[in-house]
Amino acid sequence: MSLGSPDEVELTAQLRELGAFAAQFSWADQPSEVQSAVLRVLSDSMSVMIAGGRLAESARLRQRLPDSDGPVTVFGDNHTRGALDAAWLNGVSLVSLELDEGNKRVRGHATAHVLPAVLVLAESRHASGQELAAAFLVGHEVASRFGRAVVLHAGVHPHGNWGVTGAAAASARII
Repeated sequence: MSLGSPDEVELTAQLRELGAFAAQFSWADQPSEVQSAVLRVLSDSMSVMIAGGRLAESARLRQRLPDSDGPVTVFGDNHTRGALDAAWLNGVSLVSLELDEGNKRVRGHATAHVLPAVLVLAESRHASGQELAAAFLVGHEVASRFGRAVVLHAGVHPHGNWGVTGAAAASARII
């Protein structure tokens, strides 16, 4: 397969570099201040997700969604669900209070896209805390890089535009 323009060649090289970063990433090699910052974001975001899962609106949403059998925790619920439903419901809970982490430099909320995916896979695979943290940080970094690179049209809200790249990278990392 041949690539056409120099821009396509450059983009392919950059994507390969980003993939290599994600594949070779080591949690143990991160400075303590980076690890502390990640753990703080995870702790804060989990707290917001739990609080959002306790809202009446979240309970009504769970009641209307057909039950799916699965081993994954849905925050605010007394039983588990399938991974896809749990990720979606937890993601909704995470953003429902408008307290999810955001960053104007990356034009969005990387954690809101990455954390629900990482949590369901980590729980399903019985991953360690370090594996979860590493996958989360990889996903957050990938999403943030895409967020910085994307030029949004006026009036476009960044949710759903670039965060999925981080969720995909984090998911690939933890699998």
